[in-house]
Amino acid sequence: MKNPLSIRVIKLGGSLLDLKEVCERFDRWMDNQPSMHNVLIVGGGKLIDAVRDLHQRFDLDEKETHWLAVDLLEVTTAVIARQLSTWSVRNSMKQLTGELESNEAVNQLFVAGQWLRTQSDVPESWDVTTDSIAALIACQLNATELVLLKSATAPITDGGFRESMVELSHTGYVDAMFSQSIGTTETVRLVNFRDENFAESLFRG
Repeated sequence: MKNPLSIRVIKLGGSLLDLKEVCERFDRWMDNQPSMHNVLIVGGGKLIDAVRDLHQRFDLDEKETHWLAVDLLEVTTAVIARQLSTWSVRNSMKQLTGELESNEAVNQLFVAGQWLRTQSDVPESWDVTTDSIAALIACQLNATELVLLKSATAPITDGGFRESMVELSHTGYVDAMFSQSIGTTETVRLVNFRDENFAESLFRG
C-alpha cells in the first residue's frame, strides 16, 4: 500500500484514561511530532479490568470475554473522540485507508472490532490487548512507526530489536502477543505518558 505521507499508529493506553486532562496532554505531545498521517487506538482501561474480573469470578469462556473487551473499546474511543474534536472516528479499514490517500496529514481514531473479526489468525484470548491490536494495524497499514503511550517507562532490554520485543512481552510491559504482532514494523516508540517530559524508549529494526 503506497501513501503520499508516512503513517504513525498510536496506542493511547487505557491506564491513562484516569489522567487529569489526558487529551490536553495528548495534544501537547502531538504538537511536537513530525507531520504524518496518524491513526489512534484507545485502550480499555478500567472497563476491561472489570471484564477481566468477571471472567475470573464466574469462570467465563475466554473467547467470549475477549470479544466483550474488544467491543468495549468502542466506548473508550467515543469518550476520547468527544475531546479530540478534530479527529475522525473510523469503524472500518476501508474508511481508514481511504483517508490515508490524502496528500495532507489526517488524524483518525480507529475502532478496530469489525476489522479484528476478519483476522482469523489472531488469538481470541487475553494474550491480545490493544498493544497487539495497534501493532497488527501498523503492519496492515505499512506504518513508518508504532507508538505506545504507556503509564511507565519501558524496562531496559538487551539484544537486538526482535529480542527486545520478546523481552518486553516477557516482562509484561506489553502483552504476550506483541512480539509476534509487530511483523515488519521497524520502529517502535514506547512513551511514558505520565512523565512531564514524555520519557521515551526508541527501538529500530
